[in-house]
Amino acid sequence: MIEDNVRNVMAEQESPSKSNASGAITLLKRIWTFLRNLPITRKRVFWAGVIVLVYFRPMLLPVIFIVLFWIFLIAYLTLGHDRFFEITHTAWARFSKRFPKRAEALRAKADRFAEGFDRALDYLPEAWADRLSLPDLSGKTAFDDQPDPFERLANDARKA
Repeated sequence: MIEDNVRNVMAEQESPSKSNASGAITLLKRIWTFLRNLPITRKRVFWAGVIVLVYFRPMLLPVIFIVLFWIFLIAYLTLGHDRFFEITHTAWARFSKRFPKRAEALRAKADRFAEGFDRALDYLPEAWADRLSLPDLSGKTAFDDQPDPFERLANDARKA
């Protein structure tokens, strides 16, 4: 009698574990077939890599961003404002020459962000807003409308 009860309890305990194991296996099979049927694209491979990276090395991405921030800050402070933006302008010119559609889309997004940021700056005092304002990314620079200062020097040299 006691042995029958023990056997019944053991059978009840074993059967759910077997069904759970077979259920888990079928679930894994379904997930595997779903993943195998997905078309492989660069975007999916990139995001899968990011997910794996975050899962196995969660501190790597923040460390990378912090290091990149410091590298850009040091480069900006070392090279100075004019030289730093000359280098970035050259890199942007190469990028826009190689990928014109991507460059235009990225420029449009950055321009929309700059306009929104300028709207937020309207609530600040004028002196602060002038220092914090972002450059105009419409493609036309502020220097396009101004006369070339070297033309005046060249005219003075010709007259002398």
